[in-house]
Amino acid sequence: MAVKLALVFAVVIGVASALVAALVVVLCKCLWVWWRFHKTHRGRSLTQETYFVHQKGKWPTGITYQTYENCSVADSLSSGEEPYIIETPGDFGKLQFSVEYNTEEKVITIGLVQAKGIICQTNLQTAFLYAVVQLCKGEKIVDQREIEKQKMTFGPQWNEELFFSSGENPIETLALRIQLMELDSFSTAHLIGQVVLSLDEGEFNQTHPKWYDIIPGSTEASSHEHVGELLLSLNYFPTTQRLTIVILKARNLRIESQTGLWGPSVKVFLMLNSARLGRKRTAMQKKTLNPVYNEAFTFKVTSETLQGVSFKVVVVNKHSQGPDEKIGHVLLGQNVTGSGMSHWNHMLTSLRKPVAMWHLVIPNT
Repeated sequence: MAVKLALVFAVVIGVASALVAALVVVLCKCLWVWWRFHKTHRGRSLTQETYFVHQKGKWPTGITYQTYENCSVADSLSSGEEPYIIETPGDFGKLQFSVEYNTEEKVITIGLVQAKGIICQTNLQTAFLYAVVQLCKGEKIVDQREIEKQKMTFGPQWNEELFFSSGENPIETLALRIQLMELDSFSTAHLIGQVVLSLDEGEFNQTHPKWYDIIPGSTEASSHEHVGELLLSLNYFPTTQRLTIVILKARNLRIESQTGLWGPSVKVFLMLNSARLGRKRTAMQKKTLNPVYNEAFTFKVTSETLQGVSFKVVVVNKHSQGPDEKIGHVLLGQNVTGSGMSHWNHMLTSLRKPVAMWHLVIPNT
């Protein structure tokens, strides 16, 4: 009898010891998870967290609707605010004007209304913009008018009427050329783009002005190699020192390796000179050349540091057959050129408002 009691007692002690040991392991695991969580999130407020942007249904042409999951971010934006998207997928914007011709007096009337999607090539805060309207016969300029200069803007307004006389030249031999010029802080003129319209093809006596695509002034700019387009949004809150970049979507990506499990992903690097300050990455979108991400990343950047930082956005193809394949990149900042500097300057002039722009993805060399 005593032996049986001793055996039962030993079994009970063993089971209790096992339960205590398991409980200790669970508590240690919980303490380790708690310590890792607080170490990772130490000193970070809600406004510095990475948040996601969700799509409200389909993408209408030229506009994007966003809702913010992070409540602190939603409270900081005005109700119903939408990002202004500069729709420049590789082009140079659009120009709106009308053309009328008086056959009796042989007078051509040009109604120059406005432009949109103009990309500043130098510094948005110091540059000026003006239009030059030319009446040409072949390569020869018959007559020319210059519109008054105004501060550089992405959507200039003119509402000007210009008059040209065709003289003895048959109207079908003439062409209209409207050039948009940028004047930098050194008073150097740069050709942004132009619209050329043969008057034999023009629809005279138009009821409403028409939109025309602005083309580059040289073939060099239009032949710039790219491997897709990326829609990015930027905004900066000076009061909270929060710089946010939103990876919205990409299109027409050129991906060579499309075997096995593959999909494009986007890496975001915050740079100061050549030093890397921060790094983020989107999720992989499986087997698509037109991925939609809607992911936003927020960085703590002071107003003084903002002048020197830049974003390097790298598009990669993540696949199961080896390391990531680098597709191309986009640079954003005041110390870069092209649309990257233009987008950054527009963000600085539109504080607290999201500004989105299409950028060409430049292949890695």
